Amino acid sequence: MWPFGEENLYEAIAETYLPLLNAIDELREEGIAAKLTVGITPVLAEQLADEHLKQGYEAYVEAILARVDADRHRYSEAGERERWQWEAAERRTQRLKELEAAYDALQAAAAEAVDAEAASDEAVTDGAEAILGEDAVLEAAQTSTQVVAASLGATGAIAAQDVTDVEALAGATDADALGSEAPVSQRPTLADVPEEEQPSEWPHDPRRELSQFYYDWYAARLADFRVRYGRDILGAFRRLQDAGCLEIITCAATHGFSPLLSRDSSLNAQFKVGADTYERHFGRRARGVWLPECAYRPGVNQDTLEGYIARPAVDQFLYENQLQYFFTDAHAVVGGKTSGMRRHIGVYGKIEYIPMPEKPLSGLNTYHGYWLPENPVAVYARNERAGYQVWSADQGYPGDFWYREFHKKDGNSGMPYWRITGDRCDLVDKDFYNPAMAAQRVEENSDHYVRLIAELLSEYEKAQGEPGLVVVPFDTELFGHWWFEGVSWIKQVIKKMAQQGLVDRLTVGEIHEQMPPAHAYALPESTWGAGGHYHVWLNPDVEFMWPIIHRCEARMEALVEHRPTPASPLERRALQQAARELLLLEGSDWPFLVTTGQAKVYAIDRFNEHVARFDELADAILSDSVSEELVAGIEAIDNLFPDIDPYVFKARQGRFIASTHPAESTNPA
Repeated sequence: MWPFGEENLYEAIAETYLPLLNAIDELREEGIAAKLTVGITPVLAEQLADEHLKQGYEAYVEAILARVDADRHRYSEAGERERWQWEAAERRTQRLKELEAAYDALQAAAAEAVDAEAASDEAVTDGAEAILGEDAVLEAAQTSTQVVAASLGATGAIAAQDVTDVEALAGATDADALGSEAPVSQRPTLADVPEEEQPSEWPHDPRRELSQFYYDWYAARLADFRVRYGRDILGAFRRLQDAGCLEIITCAATHGFSPLLSRDSSLNAQFKVGADTYERHFGRRARGVWLPECAYRPGVNQDTLEGYIARPAVDQFLYENQLQYFFTDAHAVVGGKTSGMRRHIGVYGKIEYIPMPEKPLSGLNTYHGYWLPENPVAVYARNERAGYQVWSADQGYPGDFWYREFHKKDGNSGMPYWRITGDRCDLVDKDFYNPAMAAQRVEENSDHYVRLIAELLSEYEKAQGEPGLVVVPFDTELFGHWWFEGVSWIKQVIKKMAQQGLVDRLTVGEIHEQMPPAHAYALPESTWGAGGHYHVWLNPDVEFMWPIIHRCEARMEALVEHRPTPASPLERRALQQAARELLLLEGSDWPFLVTTGQAKVYAIDRFNEHVARFDELADAILSDSVSEELVAGIEAIDNLFPDIDPYVFKARQGRFIASTHPAESTNPA
C-alpha cells in the first residue's frame, strides 16, 4: 500500500479502511449486501495484523485529537479573545520598543552634540560669561539643544512622530543637565503606552465548527478501531466476506513488476507467497488477483546465452496458484489509445505522460470477461466511461467545488479546513469547507452515477440483445483519503442501486461463476501506467535497479541449490530472511516513487538497504558463517511472511505446468 512511512498507512486506516468497513457493515444492518470486490495486498494484510502498527495507529489518532483539541480552543470565542489580547500585548510591547529606541537615539545624539559644543566653546564661554552674564549663556545652550533635535529629525535617524512622542513622555531637557553625560529625564515605560480598546464583538471563524467536526470524526475512528472492530481490521473484513457482503482479492507478495522479473522462480514466488498469505489471514484461497500495476506480459521466447528459452505468460503463474481472474485497463482489450484518466489524482499527477501509439481497435468491449488463450484464467477490463466519471480531473466527482481540498492544511494542526472552491483555484483563495453542502453534493453525485450505470447497461443490452457487465476498479485510497467524501458516495450508490432494483450488483467472483467468459483473447503487453507501457518502471532514472534485481534473483536460485536441505534451523531462518529481502527489493513501488519524484531518495535508500541485507545473508550462507546476531537483527527489521518457504525460489526457468482450457475453441483472436 504505502511503502514510504508508517504515517501514510495510518492515514489510510483512518480515512479509508475504517470508513469503508463502517459503510459495508451499516448497509448489512439495513439488509443490503454491498457486493464490493476489495483488494488487500499481502504486505497491507501483514501491516494491518502487526501489533506495532496497531499501537502506532492509536498514537497517530491520539496526536491528531490533541492538535484538533487545541484548534477547538484556538478558534472558539475565548480563544479568539485570548489571541487578540496576546496580539494586542505584542503590538503594545513593540510600540514601547520603538519609543525606547527613539528616546535613546535622541538622548545619545543630544548628549554628543552638547559635549562637542561644550568642548569647542569652553574658552569662549569663560570669556563670554565675564562680558554677557550667566543668563545669556544659558539661553544660548537651550537654543543649541533645540537645533540638535531638529537635526535628528532631518537625518531620518528616528521617526518624527517618535521624537514628538518621546519628548512628550520625557519632557524638555533640564538646563542643569547640559554639561552632564546624560539627561536626567526618564525613559518611556509600558505604562506610557496606552492599551488598545478590546472589540465588543468577535468575527466568526468557520474553523470553530470545523475543528469540532474533525474532533468528533477522529474520536469516532479511534472508537471504531478499538471498540467496534476490537483492533482487528483484517478480522472485520474477513467476517464481512464470510457474510457475503464483499469479496477480498489478493496481489503479488510485494507488488513486484511481473513483466520485468527475469526468473520464473521469482514470478511464481510473488504469486504463491501472495496467495498463501491471503489464505493464512482469510481462511480460504483467493479467487481473484490484482496484477501489480495491471502489468501483463504474454508468453515470449527469451534470447539468452544458452539460446532461446520459453518464458510463460504471467497468467501461467496465476493458474498454478489457483487464481482465477485479474483486471486490466480498457485500452488493453478494446484497443485505441490510453485515456490517462488517473493523471490528475494524487501521486499520479506527477507522472510524465508518454503516449503509446494508438492500437487498432479489437472489435471487443469491456462488457464481458475474456479467457486467456493458454490457461483457464479470465481478465476483466475497466469500463472506461464508468471509470472516467470518477477519475477525470475535469468532470469527475472528486473535483466538485464543494468537496474537501486535500492539499491545503492548517498551519497549526495540519487539518484541511478548506474546500476545492473552484477550477484551478490557488490555495490562498480557497473557501472554508462546508460538510453539509458536501453531503448534499454526495447525494446528487450518487444519483447521477446510479443513472449512468443503469443507462450503460440498458444501452448495451438493447444494442447487443444480451446483458452485459460493468467492472469499475479504483484505488481504494481514492475514497476517503484523496476524496474525503468518497466512501459516503460509495455507500449511497450501493444503497440507491439496491432500492431501485435497476442494476444487479455482484462481486467479480460471483460474475466469474455465474457469467463465465464465452471467448478467449490474447491480451497484449500492457499496464495502467502513463501511455499503457512500462515507462513508469523502466526509464533512465530507474534502469539501474533492474540489473541488481536480476542478479539477486539468480543468486537466490543459487542459494537454494547450494543448500537443498538447511544445515540447521538457524540456516533455514537465514534462507527465509534472504527470500523476504529478495521479495522486498523486487517491489514495484521503488521505481514508481523515483519516477514520480514523490519520495525519490527514500525509495532508492530502501531499495539499497534490502539489496545489502540480501547480499549479507547470501554471503553468510555460502561461506557457512551464519550467526544468530545477523539473522535476528534483520528479522527484527523485516518480519513479514513468517511462514515463507525459501525453496519456492528453486530454479524453474522455461518449465511450466500444462493446463486444460475451457475456451480453447472459442478464441476470436
